[in-house]
Amino acid sequence: MVKNGTKIKRYTNLYVKRRLVKLEIDVFGIIANGLLHHTPKHKTIAKLQKEVKLLSVQLGLSDAERNRLWVNSYNKYLSVSKKTFTSLRKIELKFGKKEDYEQSLVQRRAVIYDSIRANIRNNDLVKEANELMYSYEHRLKHDELFGPQGLIANAEEGKSPFFLCSSHPKPAEDHAAYQGKLYYDEQWESYVPAEDAATIRAIIRNRKLMTIQYIVGAPVYLTTRRNCKHYFINVGIDEVAHSSARSLIRKHGMIMEDEASVPRKVLYYREYYNRLKVEESLHKLVPNEKLAQDIKNDKKLLDKWKNKL
Repeated sequence: MVKNGTKIKRYTNLYVKRRLVKLEIDVFGIIANGLLHHTPKHKTIAKLQKEVKLLSVQLGLSDAERNRLWVNSYNKYLSVSKKTFTSLRKIELKFGKKEDYEQSLVQRRAVIYDSIRANIRNNDLVKEANELMYSYEHRLKHDELFGPQGLIANAEEGKSPFFLCSSHPKPAEDHAAYQGKLYYDEQWESYVPAEDAATIRAIIRNRKLMTIQYIVGAPVYLTTRRNCKHYFINVGIDEVAHSSARSLIRKHGMIMEDEASVPRKVLYYREYYNRLKVEESLHKLVPNEKLAQDIKNDKKLLDKWKNKL
């Protein structure tokens, strides 16, 4: 995380998760609607591609992240259509006449939901949302440091290669030894004025500083790792030359308060709430007794966990 006024557009983790839930609703809706009304495979796939592309544009996802969503959505379609093929074919043969169309729809809805149900209730949505969110967060954190509008690009304008990392009382054990310290850009000689070079070399040598490139990469991943709350600021050469890292931390108010972790009961509540939203949206397309019972059960679970919040 960077606090230097960069203009990189960044969404919160919760917003990204909500948009992924919306995509999940749309994907299952497209699949169910296509199977219900005999939509050709290529048209259903085209609609799925459009939905994934729309979300990718809205969030500015990378090619890898977009491809991950597309593969996940396409595999859902293949899984559901494969499971329903034989059953739907039997229904078509049994209710071939137009006057039997309504009876056909009732049975088709039940078959379609039976095949979708496993996808909804096996936490696939939660796992996919978390993994993509972590990928998204890591990329944005990296861009905030090394991108065209990132911290190092701004440091080049200020001609100081030094960066100070924040500190907080209860960091991750493997980050404790690296927080609250000074680091420098390994490319500093390409932009720092020649008259400052000797001073910078002396500071790096005498304080045995590590580069910011090393510390934000493997194996440390300071600031760039998922859920890491540390951040960097760029500090001037004169400040570094005449002050310790500890005094600079105090001067810039970089001792953070620890945030309370999200209780497990809140995570359960969110999981059931997201699943309920998917089921309720499907109920408009494929209403049937099993789906109605699942909705009823999830509402009970929500009430149970809501009382514990």
